[in-house]
Amino acid sequence: MNDKELNQKMKMSKDRVRKHLMKHMDDFVFLNVSDEILEKEELREIMRSIPLPIEKEKIRQEQDIKGEEIMKNLVFVLGIDSKFPYKKQYVEFLVGVYQDKLITALLDLALTYLGKLAWIQACAVYRVVLILKPDDMYALYGYARVCREIYTAEEDDGELIGDFKAEAFEGFEKLSLLYPDFADVYFFLGYGYLNMGLYVKASLTFKKFIELTTDEETKKEAQERLAQIEVPVKLELACNDILAGRFQDGKEQLMTYAQGEYLEWWPLHYHLGIANAGLSLIEDAIDNFKQVLLLSPSNINAMVELIKLYRAIGDREMEKKYAKKIDFIMSEGTVSIDAYKAE
Repeated sequence: MNDKELNQKMKMSKDRVRKHLMKHMDDFVFLNVSDEILEKEELREIMRSIPLPIEKEKIRQEQDIKGEEIMKNLVFVLGIDSKFPYKKQYVEFLVGVYQDKLITALLDLALTYLGKLAWIQACAVYRVVLILKPDDMYALYGYARVCREIYTAEEDDGELIGDFKAEAFEGFEKLSLLYPDFADVYFFLGYGYLNMGLYVKASLTFKKFIELTTDEETKKEAQERLAQIEVPVKLELACNDILAGRFQDGKEQLMTYAQGEYLEWWPLHYHLGIANAGLSLIEDAIDNFKQVLLLSPSNINAMVELIKLYRAIGDREMEKKYAKKIDFIMSEGTVSIDAYKAE
C-alpha cells in the first residue's frame, strides 16, 4: 500500500467525530521501544525511530510494557486520529504482525471491547478496519451501532450527539445500499428516518425490516411503530402531492385532518397555503399562512409566502410589513430578502 493509497483511505469522508475522539490522545505518551518488543527484524526496520503509544498510567505506576498492550494502543490511536502523522508506518506494522489475519484480529478486538461496554475503544477499532476495508459489513454495522451507543449515552454535549448520530445514520444507509438483505440495518435506519420526521421513508424501511427479519420481538416493535405513524405517513404523502404541483389532490387529503389533534400542527396550514396559492385561492392562502404564524411566530417561510401573495394582489403595505419582520428576525444579515421586497 503506497502513501497515496493510504492517505486516501485515512481521509475518512466527513470525519465529523475525530474532534470528539482526539481528547483520548491525552492518555498516551509516545516513546521508542526496545527491539525485543518489536520481535521480528523486518518490523524493527519499519518502526525504526517511530514512537509508539504507551499509556501514561503505566509509566506512572512503573508497570511492565507488553507488546500486546502496545498493539492495542497503536490500533486505538490510529482509529482516533485519521490524520495521525505515523499512520503509514503503523498500518505497515499491523500488517507485518498479523498478515492476512489482521481484519479478523481487529474485529475480534472490537467484540472484546463491546463485551466490556467500552464504546470509544470499539469505535476506534472499527474505524481502523474501515480504513483497511471500507466496505466490510461487520465493521460498518459495528461502527454504526457503537456510534449510536455513544450518542444515546450522552446527555449534555449537543454537538457530540449530532455528529455521532449523523455518523451512525450514514453507516446504516451505506449498509442498506451495499448489503440490501441485511435485515437489522433497516430496524435502526427506520428509527433514523422517524427521528428526522421522514415518515414515508420510515414506513418503507420498517416494512423492509419486517419482510427480512426472523426476530419476532423486534418485528413486533416495528409493526407497532408502523401503526403509530400511519396518519403522519398520509399527511406527508399529501404534502408531497402539493409540493409536486398536485394541489387539489393534496389539499383534499389534508383537509380530512384540518380538525382535531392536527389543527395545531403548523405544517398542515403551511401546505394548505401552498395548495390554495397554487389553486389561485389567494385569500384562503393568506389565512393559512397567518395561521402558521400564530402557531410558529418566527416562521420565515410563511412570511416569504405572504410577501409573494401580497405582492401578487398589489398590497405593498402588507408586503413591506412582512419584509420588515424577516429583516428583524434575520438581524444578523445572514440571509438576503431583497428578492421579496417591493420593487
